[in-house]
Amino acid sequence: MTSDRRDLEPFLAWRPDYCKHCFTCVNICPTKNLEFNADDDMVSLGKCIQCRLCEKYCPDFAIEAEPKKK
Repeated sequence: MTSDRRDLEPFLAWRPDYCKHCFTCVNICPTKNLEFNADDDMVSLGKCIQCRLCEKYCPDFAIEAEPKKK
């Protein structure tokens, strides 16, 4: 089974079929970059600093974030 992967930014992706909308990623984000729109789709507000806290704390592995390049 292949998951539907949606790119939110070039370095940030969301898998809606893994997500249970627990809001952990929304609440943990230090820049308040993530939110769900009216259709329950994840949206990035363009403020991601690539700290990867959303990926680390997502209980369902629904967020993928690349580390910041040095």
